[in-house]
Amino acid sequence: MPSDRNARSLAYNATPISVPHLPRGEAEAERVRNRCRRWNFLVLGLTLALAAMVIALNYHLNVYGVFGDSRGRKLVVYDNERTTKYLFSYNYIPANFDALLVGTSISDNWDTGQLTSMRAYNASLNGGDISEEALLVGNILQRAHPRIMMFVIHPYLTEASGRKSGYMNPQEYWGALGSIQLLRVYWTKWQVERGLYKREFNEFGQDDYDIRPALPGMGVPPGTESLLAGQSALPVNAAALKEYGELLQKVRSSGTKIVGIIPPVESGLWRARGHAYQDYYDKIKLLFQSGELIVDFNAGEFDELRDHPANFPDGIHLSRYAALQIVEVLNQKLGNGQYHHAALNDYVSGK
Repeated sequence: MPSDRNARSLAYNATPISVPHLPRGEAEAERVRNRCRRWNFLVLGLTLALAAMVIALNYHLNVYGVFGDSRGRKLVVYDNERTTKYLFSYNYIPANFDALLVGTSISDNWDTGQLTSMRAYNASLNGGDISEEALLVGNILQRAHPRIMMFVIHPYLTEASGRKSGYMNPQEYWGALGSIQLLRVYWTKWQVERGLYKREFNEFGQDDYDIRPALPGMGVPPGTESLLAGQSALPVNAAALKEYGELLQKVRSSGTKIVGIIPPVESGLWRARGHAYQDYYDKIKLLFQSGELIVDFNAGEFDELRDHPANFPDGIHLSRYAALQIVEVLNQKLGNGQYHHAALNDYVSGK
């Protein structure tokens, strides 16, 4: 028979332990918080999954050609020339071209695809300056060594120094995986492919002004008319002049041949401002070395081109027809043994 002590122990152990319960209001609040946490985790997971899918899709489409092997592709500017050509300079241009045209809007509509002795990309920028062109050239030289770089000699290229916008910065590289700018490219590309919008650029970087002559921002950049048609000497920014010389030396050191190009000036404007233009050209020519070819389209042999106002629709930039004449002359000047390259296909294929 169990003792009283054992009986008391058994009774104690049999007594149920009381577990404190949350008040009904607090318990309900805890359940709500748990549901919110699960919902937040679900939304976060779906968002990350969607972001990963978008990034993977943009990487696959690769409209800027910055990822993977871009050899043989034909990419064009659909929106924002500065951002697009800047991103092209990371991979597309060095992978597909062995020559480059460096300039401003004065040369942006020259079809370098018609140059038969080289595969040249037109890296000119509408309203661009030497600082912005140096960004493109710097990216290209890090990845390839073009045979030829043609440098336009024009006052607007050295009128100012520094980037003229918030574009053309390294952060845009990752924007190629997803950004508002990328959406704008897709939207414009979609319109072009359905015939709702004419394609303005070709795969060689040429901007055909005749397609959209009234495009805001096209034509003569603000202040250019007064800059070129005034009475005083053409201004040269000291920092820009220094950058121009440093860029030429950088290109020269890479083994790339340098060609200078002086665009034609309409005869009427030349009669009024020829002395100022010539002073400017003489100053820039000092940056070039002896033996480096400079093609001067204001020489007497090109008077017929310069005498026709129709060749200069806005008085400064060339018409499509006149731009083709420029390229034809460059073919003649650069088609000799020094500049001719018979194995362009080998360059593009990476042989």
